[in-house]
Amino acid sequence: MYLLQKSLFSFESWLEIESSERLELFFSALDLQLYAVKLESSSPQGSKPINR
Repeated sequence: MYLLQKSLFSFESWLEIESSERLELFFSALDLQLYAVKLESSSPQGSKPINR
């Protein structure tokens, strides 16, 4: 069985995009909100301070 996956960009248009803008364009095309919620931490960041 073959699955056809929709491409985000054509190869030609991908090559025409400036290399510094490719990652931003790529990640803006993806919906990562579900994963961002799972990465959020409810605990405070960092280690506890040491009383010397």
